[in-house]
Amino acid sequence: MRSTSELTREQVVSLGGRFMTSPELAAREHASGLPPRTLYFRGRTAVLGDPVPGVVASVIGIFPEWLVETAIVRGFPADRAIDAYLNACWDWSRNHLGAVAEPDRLADLGFAVVDGADPSGLPLFRGWRDAARPDDGPARLGHVLMVLRELRGGLHFA
Repeated sequence: MRSTSELTREQVVSLGGRFMTSPELAAREHASGLPPRTLYFRGRTAVLGDPVPGVVASVIGIFPEWLVETAIVRGFPADRAIDAYLNACWDWSRNHLGAVAEPDRLADLGFAVVDGADPSGLPLFRGWRDAARPDDGPARLGHVLMVLRELRGGLHFA
């Protein structure tokens, strides 16, 4: 029997993170005045405030500190980074998840999981779980997929 983790990998890991390398993220990055390919790091970890590159590397878990050191943007306010990152997620979701049947129902189911999960030892998950949530179905679905991805990834690296 396949585990829930195996059965949901494509939706949670792949689909939940697809916006992270999307044209929508690049557009928000550019509009914010950030260098190319930096909003992924700054935005994703902004829920932690202003962490140093070593902390960013440890919570993301897959990038060496030297790479994070070259990609992290210091001095860009956390609230602006959160806003740009969330809006990139929501933009991507509206553009790519609009045809999904019952996005609000799927989002509600996902939010039931994340709202009931123990965030102990999962700082990115906790931060994104507590972040502002959009109102429309496609954006809500993309948002919850991103938060579920942080839950799954946090558990994996823990």
